[in-house]
Amino acid sequence: MSEDRDKLKSLLLGEEIAQIKAIQKLLDDRQAFTEKVSQVLDNAADQTIKQNPEFQKKFSRLDPKALTRAIKANQKSFIDAMIPIMGPMIRQSVANAISKFVQDVNRAMEQRFSIKALRWRWQAYRTGISFTEIVFSNTIEYQVQQVFLIDKESGLLIEHAGHEDALMQDKEAISAMLTAIESFVQDSMGHDGSHLSAAKLGERNVEVISGSQANLAVVIKGAYTPRLVDHLSAASEQIHIDFASDINDQNTWNNNPDLKVELENLLVTKSQSDDEESSGVNFWPWLIIALLLIGWFSWRTYQQHKALSETRLQLAAIDGLVVQQITPNDDGFLVTGLLDPLADTSTLSADIRLATQPYVSLDDELIANRVRLLLNQPDLEVEVRHGLLTLTGHFDDVQQHRLQRQMLGIIPGISQVDDQSTARPQPPDLNQQLLNHLQQHPLPEYLKLQVIDEKIVASGELMVSDVDDYWQLLNQHFEAIDASGLTLLNASTQLKSITSEPLNFIATNQLSPAQQSLLNQKAAAFLTLHRHNQAKQIKLIAQSDCQGSLQESNANNRKRGTWLAEQLVQSGVDRSLIQVETILCEQITTTVNTDLIGVWFEVNR
Repeated sequence: MSEDRDKLKSLLLGEEIAQIKAIQKLLDDRQAFTEKVSQVLDNAADQTIKQNPEFQKKFSRLDPKALTRAIKANQKSFIDAMIPIMGPMIRQSVANAISKFVQDVNRAMEQRFSIKALRWRWQAYRTGISFTEIVFSNTIEYQVQQVFLIDKESGLLIEHAGHEDALMQDKEAISAMLTAIESFVQDSMGHDGSHLSAAKLGERNVEVISGSQANLAVVIKGAYTPRLVDHLSAASEQIHIDFASDINDQNTWNNNPDLKVELENLLVTKSQSDDEESSGVNFWPWLIIALLLIGWFSWRTYQQHKALSETRLQLAAIDGLVVQQITPNDDGFLVTGLLDPLADTSTLSADIRLATQPYVSLDDELIANRVRLLLNQPDLEVEVRHGLLTLTGHFDDVQQHRLQRQMLGIIPGISQVDDQSTARPQPPDLNQQLLNHLQQHPLPEYLKLQVIDEKIVASGELMVSDVDDYWQLLNQHFEAIDASGLTLLNASTQLKSITSEPLNFIATNQLSPAQQSLLNQKAAAFLTLHRHNQAKQIKLIAQSDCQGSLQESNANNRKRGTWLAEQLVQSGVDRSLIQVETILCEQITTTVNTDLIGVWFEVNR
């Protein structure tokens, strides 16, 4: 029975049994098992970290004992690895220490020879308290000297930081004492969530900030403000967030550099000079305002001086002005003094106002202006230099000039007259001038020039094409020509009025009043062109729409052309200047078109 069962088992589970034996053999062979595990260990670790990030912290946690053994075993390698890190840390620490030393030296030097320093030394001598304590109590408002982070459950010290000169001998004892006091307070007052928040140790105050896992105890010397307590509370909350795992791990207590740095950042010192600077009078804005005012007054004074100098230069350039006083005002300058009536003040700027009395100036230019006003001869050149009057040029009237010459002696400033002027030659009579011009330049036909009231008047007709040439000659010899009676004709316009529109009429000897008026206009335009040699003949072209018989249509065309030519003769056109042409019909049309019946006009030029 047993054999049958074994055979049945081998038949049903033979493959599984073989696999189990192979696995057992792999487990018994440590070398083979290690090789198999090493093949999947890397991927398994990556998958585990991806699914559970907390697993990564187990790899990053260091074993202090193992680290100590590794350092002792290979000290040189550890030193080589720490040099790049320790160097910048040491330099930063030294720089901070030097900066603090400089601040202390500056504070001591500032107070060394002051009245405050002498009063503090007298107080130290009188009370027996060291000068350093006196200086601290008068210059330091408060100072955070010690910071303890204490486990809330056990009362053990997690980390500590403090000033070197204020370090306590037994930090663990202080931690235990604060925990015991808090427990006593809770037992005495009841477990209602109360906890120790502040205590006083001699001249120092202890501020306790309660946290969820640890208490932050801070030893403060001096009078601090609630703002500092708020700052410490915020720092405690941040420490619980950043170092939550370190606070729960006792292996890192009193051996956590990062946490110690955070606690050292809370060791602040606030001097009274900070409050004095923040609450006292800030002189910088007043100094800036004073500098701005000084600059503004300086700039204003410079501008006023510049404007005054420019004003003096403008006044000095005016002949006949004697300045007595220049007074600045809101609008500019008020100038008082003496002013010659002939002085030219147009060059003065608008901000200069004159309040002067008239007088007669003996400046050469003003004397010359008086002579010009007296003579009133535009062609006489007047020059005065040191009392000598020189006249050059031409005058018109000899008798008048002689009288004016005698009056020059009454003008102040003229001691001698040098008259080099001569009488102007009289031009020929205007009629004679026109006659001489016409002899040299004959008039175009139908243009008439005559002298009326000492003025040349043009009348008649003149083609536009002749205007530019002949009119230019006239303007070269005569100053002004009255052309109001002159009619200017345009040959193109006249020609267009003749040929642009035909006379359409069916009767052979009758025109409507409008057509008769149009014919008269065409006749007048042709006569005008003919007079000015712009047209030789007018040509009449008679045609019809070729209705009826060919003989009748052609006969009517001849009658219309001949009759219309006689109408032009009656309008003043010579019969020899008229040419009649008839367009004969070659075939009869069945369509009536009155626009083809009439006479068309052309001009032979």
